Amino acid sequence: ALNVNVSTQVIAPATSAAVLAGVAGEVRVRVTATFEDGTQQDVTLDPRTTIDVDTFGFGALVLSSSGTAATVSATRVVQTGAIVVSFGGLNETVPISMVDAAQLSMSVHPYPEFPGSDQVSVSTLRRIANTDTFQQARLSVKLALTNGQMVDVTLNAATQVVVSPPS
Repeated sequence: ALNVNVSTQVIAPATSAAVLAGVAGEVRVRVTATFEDGTQQDVTLDPRTTIDVDTFGFGALVLSSSGTAATVSATRVVQTGAIVVSFGGLNETVPISMVDAAQLSMSVHPYPEFPGSDQVSVSTLRRIANTDTFQQARLSVKLALTNGQMVDVTLNAATQVVVSPPS
């Protein structure tokens, strides 16, 4: 039997903002063969193992290997691709989705939070009564991916928000 393990089935090109948001930029591939006597062997880099990223990769997937690991990365986005692994007459296909960052959105909500506060938008922070204290707000920054997934990047180190007083 042939067993193909991948670290993820969703990747983005290394230059994509989706990688900064936490989407993997590469897939680690591990291929294990189970022989008739029940023994298992890692055959990832065995010269008899073929890892094909071209047939269903549409030219967007690139295979590299170093040490004891094989990795696949995306150079551009096509909806879906696949890694096809062959060893000893056995074949295994693993689908891979390639995504990219599509749109960044920001919303502002009341703070402190309360039930339903995520459904309330705040656009102006007003002075509270006749004090020098203003209302507070909480920012939410989301990155939409090309597969429809939303990633919260509010606290991501790559997210920069600049707040300035009205002019």
